[in-house]
Amino acid sequence: MVVEIRRVLRDNGWAGDLSQCLALEANSIELWMENNTRVMKRDAHSCVSLLEVSGHLCYLKFYRSKSPLQSLGFQLGYGRGVRSFDAAGRLGAARVVVPEPRCVLLVPGGLVLLTEGLANSADLKSLWSQQLPPNEFRDWLVLAGEALAKLHLAGFFHGDCKWSNFQCCESAVVFVDLEAVGVAAPGSGAQCRDLARFTLNAEDMALSPDDYALFLDAYLAATGWSKDELLAAVLKPLQPLRSRHLAKYGPRGHALV
Repeated sequence: MVVEIRRVLRDNGWAGDLSQCLALEANSIELWMENNTRVMKRDAHSCVSLLEVSGHLCYLKFYRSKSPLQSLGFQLGYGRGVRSFDAAGRLGAARVVVPEPRCVLLVPGGLVLLTEGLANSADLKSLWSQQLPPNEFRDWLVLAGEALAKLHLAGFFHGDCKWSNFQCCESAVVFVDLEAVGVAAPGSGAQCRDLARFTLNAEDMALSPDDYALFLDAYLAATGWSKDELLAAVLKPLQPLRSRHLAKYGPRGHALV
């Protein structure tokens, strides 16, 4: 058996090439990914891998259906993969750097999203874990602050601004996992929640106050906003995030705001 392509939901000219790859072997998308791609991460509801399609590096993300109702939504063209594809198009049009969206296919058990792959890249959390030379990691913090400011000034919020969604590639920070991206006015509560989510990760990693200031100062320099007013606005969504994190993981790190 081969992986059945039930419907093309979105396409920027890549659905045919991906369909040919999936027709090679295997009777499920997850088995095919296991056998033919480099799986990078997985959880109960998704799997992300790296592969080449027609000689081009790509990310492939499988979104597993959680329920019959969600399966119906997928069939009707709704789902996280479709939202991510559409968000990438809007962000790209606003000159916010994101991986190019390539196609979304409906397959047995869920959806697959194909996007541009980023060679020689790593997310911010992985770079921290690798214990890079301090000055090198600080450069990435500055770039992360500038990238988030650009996204916010363009009138968007990310919706899941954890460090693993800041992909560091060459001399740029690129946003990934765009399922929760939405429109928001600069300085809005949704954008402050982005900053709060980033800050929670920074606190959990025990980032030093001086290094956190590099990120924050880069963000403030790009946006022109008041530091005191911004931190007061960030603290509001940060406090419940801290409480949930403490209940789940116990005491870790230290407060930065």
